[in-house]
Amino acid sequence: MKVLLFLCVLFANSFIFSQEKVEWQAFYNSTTKNIEIVANIAVGWHLYSQYINTEIGPIPTQFKFKNNSLVSFIGNVVEPESIKELDESFQEILPYFKDKAIFSQNVIFTNPIEVELIISFMVCNNSVCLPPIEKMFKIKLQNN
Repeated sequence: MKVLLFLCVLFANSFIFSQEKVEWQAFYNSTTKNIEIVANIAVGWHLYSQYINTEIGPIPTQFKFKNNSLVSFIGNVVEPESIKELDESFQEILPYFKDKAIFSQNVIFTNPIEVELIISFMVCNNSVCLPPIEKMFKIKLQNN
């Protein structure tokens, strides 16, 4: 009986935590010369800004590009205007995104190349936060 209960709890937890609450896309836009990173956020959930005081609790969204001497990353990843409201999970006013957020990173390169990006992030709703996870992308840089 204990084994059955354990398996039920394990299955329920894996179902809850394996659900994708943010669908990510990353691609190079040759018109703007930017890598665009799109976060489509599930209804009822929110994704935190890059600019959060980590002492409060949530993990800020982070974008890490693998070093590549053939690519220059100009400035930091730019994020859209965030919502700044009381976050029920942490009882603090925090910057976050709902529904959709488009981030961008300006790049300079000479020849077509592929870059690697790792996105670290966590999401919360009004009652629970999911553990931070990472997503890896390979992005082809090529001017048309």
